[in-house]
Amino acid sequence: TLTPTSAAPVPPQSVLINEVAWAGTRASASDEWIELHNPGPEPISLAGWQLTDGGDIQVSLAGGLPPYGYYLLERTDDQTIADVGADRIYTGGLNNAGEVLRLLGPQGELVDSANGSGGGWPAGSASTWASMERRGGSDLSGNWGGFTGYHGVGHDAEGNFIRGTLRS
Repeated sequence: TLTPTSAAPVPPQSVLINEVAWAGTRASASDEWIELHNPGPEPISLAGWQLTDGGDIQVSLAGGLPPYGYYLLERTDDQTIADVGADRIYTGGLNNAGEVLRLLGPQGELVDSANGSGGGWPAGSASTWASMERRGGSDLSGNWGGFTGYHGVGHDAEGNFIRGTLRS
């Protein structure tokens, strides 16, 4: 198990936790998903990287992120977003009351976090299944917002629109 070794500044062309659907989807509150983003012009190998909540989510990542690309993690199976394929399936669940997600690099270094100061999720909605979207570079409460559109990208397991902007 990798643990964060420091809170060193994130390199400008590193990977970000970009979107967190901690409330699931209309089809199921258990259908959570997480999106990573490469904001830079160089591909990034995810070999040896890990996404963790320090508890039941311990995801070893694989593959890579193309320049300016996205990496989709779906909980339990690839039907969370029925018409968009997952890059990785994970187990464990996100607490609707909030928790901290950490993205660790291949040496166990802290690369990024979501809700890093703890407490309740700074954005998203359990009543509308809206995802929490990063709107700024660093993991500060004011840099997260809830999906505000009516139709998002993709459909859940029952054909309802996802309330988020995965892969875009």
